[in-house]
Amino acid sequence: MKQINQKHLPFFGVGPIYVISILLMTMSARYLSNKRILYVGLFEKVGATVDILALLLIAAGVMLYGLSLFRSDIVKGLKENRLVTHGVYAYVRNPIYSAWIFICTGILLLGHDIWLLILCPIFWGYLTVLMKHTEEKWLIKQYGQEYLAYMKKVNRVFPWFPKK
Repeated sequence: MKQINQKHLPFFGVGPIYVISILLMTMSARYLSNKRILYVGLFEKVGATVDILALLLIAAGVMLYGLSLFRSDIVKGLKENRLVTHGVYAYVRNPIYSAWIFICTGILLLGHDIWLLILCPIFWGYLTVLMKHTEEKWLIKQYGQEYLAYMKKVNRVFPWFPKK
């Protein structure tokens, strides 16, 4: 494994900034919707179905978060300055951030208001820009071709089977 720089990557990276930002956007949007300041409410007719989908997304997010932190050796990998590409990291490069997108999307769906879903592509776009300009640059500098090959095989945000 080629390592260009012996100093390990930041432990938290831009994670707290991203997670706090999308949580604040989610809570603000839900507040505005609940107060009927911005409200369309097109999901009320299929409320139970949307609630089930929302709860499944939240559960998937919690599970993905747990797998990311507790069933992978990401913390050990960071401390040892080692790129982790197995476990859940074989299916998505940023599973912790993906988990928060799932959780926030589920919370938005529980509001039964279709306008809230405009935040979902905003969350994705925000994460994409943030990753390209911060963590991905650090990882390319740190691991070079190894990380570039990993980027080609594994999606940034949405868990999926690795490309061959």
